Formats: sequence, C-alpha cells, structure tokens
Amino acid sequence: MMELLVFILVFFGAYVIFLIITDNFKNPFKQASNVERVPITKPLNFSNKDKQVIIQCAQRMVDIINESLQISNNSKNPSTKISRLRVASDNLHQLKQYASEYPFITLTATSKVEKSISDLNQEFLTAGYFNLNAKEIHRARDLLKEATQLKKEKRYNEACEKLKEAYSANGSEELMIQDYLRLPMYLQLAGKSNEGWKALDEMRLQNKDNFNESTIAKQIKIFFRKEKKYELAVLFSAWEICEIIESDEDMIQSIINMSDEIAESPGEWIGELFLPRFSSYSGAIQTGTTPRGNPIRHYGYLEIYQRLTKTKSLESIKEAILKDLVKTDFIDKADEISKDLQKYILSKKEYHLNEVMIVMKKYITGDLSITEDTLLLSEGKAISSV
Repeated sequence: MMELLVFILVFFGAYVIFLIITDNFKNPFKQASNVERVPITKPLNFSNKDKQVIIQCAQRMVDIINESLQISNNSKNPSTKISRLRVASDNLHQLKQYASEYPFITLTATSKVEKSISDLNQEFLTAGYFNLNAKEIHRARDLLKEATQLKKEKRYNEACEKLKEAYSANGSEELMIQDYLRLPMYLQLAGKSNEGWKALDEMRLQNKDNFNESTIAKQIKIFFRKEKKYELAVLFSAWEICEIIESDEDMIQSIINMSDEIAESPGEWIGELFLPRFSSYSGAIQTGTTPRGNPIRHYGYLEIYQRLTKTKSLESIKEAILKDLVKTDFIDKADEISKDLQKYILSKKEYHLNEVMIVMKKYITGDLSITEDTLLLSEGKAISSV
C-alpha cells in the first residue's frame, strides 16, 4: 500500500486515531452497522485538489474530537464536560462516514476512542448528568432556535425570555458556554446593558476552568466594545490573552504527562497502539522531550508549543490590545503597556484579573470602575501593586 500522507493523531489519554491517506481504493474502512449513513455526493475520480480539501476536512474533525475529549475529561464544569463529549461523538460519527465514502482515507484505532466516549458517557450517567445515546428531542435546542428568530425580528426582550426558558428546559445540560453567552448580548441589544454586564460577570465567576474563561473574556471584550467603553475592552483583551495562555499551558502539561505514562509503561501502551503502524516505537515522529527525558510523540504538541510561544511574544500581545487601544487616549502608550503585560505574563504561572488590572491602570486612567468595584466585591481582595 503506497502511503501519500500519514497523520498520527493522538488524544484522549493515550488513545490514538491514525488517519492514513493512501492510494489504495480497494479496502475502505468498513462503517459500523449502527452508524446512520449520510450519503456524500462525490466524483468517481478525485483530483489532487479534491483530495486535499477532503483530507483537510477529515483532519479538522480529528482535531475537534481530540480537543473535545480532552476538555470533556479535564473540565470541572458539568455542562462543559457534557457538551464537549457530544461534540466528540458527533464528529466521530461524521469522520467514520468520510472514511466509508472516500476510499483513500482509512481510520485505525477508532475503537479506543469509541471506548473513551463510552466510558465518559457511563461516568456521566453515574453522576446523573445525561445519556449520550438518548434519542429524545431536547426542548432546549428548539427554544434557542426560536430565540434566534426573535432576535432577527428585533424582538429583543422576547428573545431574552426565550433564552432564559431554554436554560431551564429539557436538554439544557447539554448547552455549551457559547449558548449561555448569548443572553448578555441579547440584553445589550434590548437596551439592558447593566443586566447584560451582570450576567457576564456571573458567568466569569462561576466558570473557573481555562477552557471557558478565555471564551468568556473574549465575549466581555466584545460587550464593552459595543458599549464604546474601550478602556474596559482593552483590559479584557489582556485578560483573554492570559486565559488563552493558561489553557495552552494546561494542554502542554497533559501531553507531557501522557508521554511519560507511555514511555514508562511500554507493555501497556506502545505495543498496542504504536507497533501496528510502526516497526518500533522509535519510528514514530518525536516532537519534543518531557522534563523527565521521555520522548513526546504527540501530533499536536509542536503546534501548541509554537502557538503558546507566539501568544507570549511582545508582537502578539501588542496586536491583541491594539484594536481597542487605538480608540482611547492612550494609544501612545501601546509599547509600554505591551512590555509590562508581557513581563507580568512571563513572571506568573497563574493569572488573576485584578493583577492584570493593576498593570493596565499604570497607563489607562479611564473608567475601569465597573470592573474594579466588581473585583473588590466578588474576589474579596483590594487592588494593590503586583
């Protein structure tokens, strides 16, 4: 079998999906009988361009599965765990359809990932969350669609009430953080910005895992941008950077822990997962080394590490805050703000919003009072020097 391109896609613990792109059109992956097939219209002959597009789509699905399973496993927020498991399951379903429809894509080791999904589902059932295999139609999703239609019709107050109804309806436990972030933005459209900010800040306080915090910080930034409170938008741009960095640092640490487990338990991991595709474990591409000296052979490690390095760079930090900073009277301080923010980021392992505010208040003397008052009240700590 001539291999054109091989992706080694690792995640969820040490479970691996291999996505093999080949010239072999005779032995496509056999789709499981219990998976509903959705026909994909395709030409009989594939150009290289056709193949590249299909491969990229399949690659993206695997990335989503890997990321979603890791988030579902690591998150402490039940709604996040549930929603990301659903995302992983849905994308695995679609990926298997791709493998069945396109004979130059072969999947191996999917049974390991399916078992991971099944194990997590059982864990959630035991905890009383939900059943991934349940077929009932959830009312919450229908209500979200109704809210969207009301928003399009500019019936904002009604749309807000419909969202609130969705949040307590059947199936609400599967809603994602993005679904809940719609309410403060709808309240803003309804002319109820104070209520919108209160809802946003409550979400910020309730969601303490990095996977959600960067998403919330981004939405707060957009909220204040729409309010034309650009000093606050700059603050939450800086906070968003910190949360993105913490999230990537967590992913890096998970990969390191997994790599150490694989290297130190060869009988359990290596033979089962790597030898079917490689003549020896050392044949897998090494992308890094753990602090213990063990090889890292995770497909996404190098990409995450490079992204993390770039996010911490002075250039990226400045770019992130510049969009809102240019609309303040402090644009001439862009270099100083960026340097101080980078200094703070590089000096800490964990970041706190009140500390980020201290950095920004050295230069920005605009109205940060709404956030400062909230921090003093909700976090129980005074604003002082870092």
